Amino acid sequence: ARCVAAFLLLLVTANAGRNLRQIDDLELLRRPPTIDGVAWSSSGMLGVWQAGVMHALLRAGVLDWGSDPGMNYAGTGEGAIVAISGIAGHNPQRTRTAFEASMQTAVNEARACRRSNGTNCDALSGKYEAFITRVLNTLIRETTAGAANSTMTVHLSLVPAATESRPLTAPACNSLSVEANATSVFFNRTDVISALLASTHYPAFSSPNCTRTFRGHQYKNGALTLPMPCPAGSNSCLRISAVPPSVARRLGWGITDANALQPDIFPGSSGAPLPIPESQWSNAMWDPEAVLPVVNALYSLGFTDGRSWARDNFFVLS
Repeated sequence: ARCVAAFLLLLVTANAGRNLRQIDDLELLRRPPTIDGVAWSSSGMLGVWQAGVMHALLRAGVLDWGSDPGMNYAGTGEGAIVAISGIAGHNPQRTRTAFEASMQTAVNEARACRRSNGTNCDALSGKYEAFITRVLNTLIRETTAGAANSTMTVHLSLVPAATESRPLTAPACNSLSVEANATSVFFNRTDVISALLASTHYPAFSSPNCTRTFRGHQYKNGALTLPMPCPAGSNSCLRISAVPPSVARRLGWGITDANALQPDIFPGSSGAPLPIPESQWSNAMWDPEAVLPVVNALYSLGFTDGRSWARDNFFVLS
């Protein structure tokens, strides 16, 4: 009888050990991934969607501005603005409000132009730099440069053949090639703003000029070379794209940046419906009159998409 009891005890102990190992293995599978970098894509008006994603990732502890020295950020254009706004200490709602207020100003100006039978009454054509400048004046603080140094990389597209220190006009530089360029060092508030204006510069759309001057050199929009850059040296980069992969493919983003077609979080990645039809998504990026009525829905979609990714990757949701 004692032998039988000892055998049964040994069997139970072995099974318990095996079950504990299985639990340990399961817990390993359920651990959140280690993220050492975040990429923010070019986004146009849809920076409001990215602000919603940022809100969800902050709530889930994926992002923790200023508290995680191992985390670096990189962005192109408006995505860089969203990232830097967080580094500057703004909450996502503040970032969304800055974009929304600037959109409202652009729409009001366009409507006033039409009422007076003016010319060039498009809300943003030739005036996009003014839109971005309003956003930056709201979000960039005197302390932003210090907070962003060596933590944030702003991606740009250098025009190497442009040797003049002043902007080129279209069509003089339309055919000039661009090469990837970036900065992660910022001297002061003015320098941060100048870098972001260069990163968001669309020839003839931002202003009548074809290029934007930054530190004595000429640049075009960063998305022309890297639409969604990861920080240098990142081994586990979380990619956040304001453009669904099918739209990114139509925009030609995959030509220069294969990662742009493989985002981790993108509009509708949660399965939630888009407030703007996918067929109209790329046009809406530059149309405040299309985006303004659905700003709340875009922000909420961003939050839902970000929360869905965090949940699927075992982050604790609050």
